[in-house]
Amino acid sequence: MLRIHDAGDPTAPPFPADVRWSALAHFGDRLDPISHFKQLVRHLWTFKLVPDRMSGAVNKALKTGLPGTSLEHFGTWYARLLAQKPAAIAPLFNDLKNVIDGFEELAEDNARITLSLRISQETHLFDFDELSDGQRALIGLGCKSHFAW
Repeated sequence: MLRIHDAGDPTAPPFPADVRWSALAHFGDRLDPISHFKQLVRHLWTFKLVPDRMSGAVNKALKTGLPGTSLEHFGTWYARLLAQKPAAIAPLFNDLKNVIDGFEELAEDNARITLSLRISQETHLFDFDELSDGQRALIGLGCKSHFAW
């Protein structure tokens, strides 16, 4: 038997010690430092922005609701966002208008994400995969700043 004490309770109950078990499994969800750390790590999600891996394809069969760690499922995630929260898109569009010259809209068209840009008084449609790495990076970062995933 092993007895573990924490600063708040020096009479903590003992638990069986076995090298095959992790001691962390025996701590409850108290807000002691270890539990707090476990809770933080459980909700931590990181991503690595890789613009050339970002895809504008919309795959309805894809089960995940996340854009992927390198945003490789961006098109599918963004299409679901458009369908589920259309009103939440306006603030994103306002920010993108400030960083991408001529930005008008980012939409879904025939299972592809397209970008509408106003160039010389005319609107031009571009497939997401035709955009530069910089444009894709700006769109990815804009989405990350507006929407938790």
